[in-house]
Amino acid sequence: MYKTVGIYKNITDSKEFEKYYIEAIFPKMITFPGVVKMKITNLIDNTRKISPGMEGIQFIIETHYESIQDLRKIVDTEEGQDIVKTILGNQHAECGRYIGESKSFLSKEMQNKPTGSR
Repeated sequence: MYKTVGIYKNITDSKEFEKYYIEAIFPKMITFPGVVKMKITNLIDNTRKISPGMEGIQFIIETHYESIQDLRKIVDTEEGQDIVKTILGNQHAECGRYIGESKSFLSKEMQNKPTGSR
């Protein structure tokens, strides 16, 4: 599985930032073929000594895709390019964007649970 990851920092208004994603981005993005799920993580700093460049990171937003081809197909469409412009148009934060191949590892307990309860 592949995913895009947006790491956001120096957010001017975290409630407005989250609202922007939940109302303007998620409803459009989740309808694209090949998009499996989206996740938003609001981070709480737990570091005594922060490494340079890591200051102010507040949100991680992930979009999971069935394949890299699905991601490419989205970016190649007019609708996909529009959503990218909408994402980049968020004036509430600085952003780094990444593409990654995802692997998951479950504990033995979780492996034996039905998928819906994970």
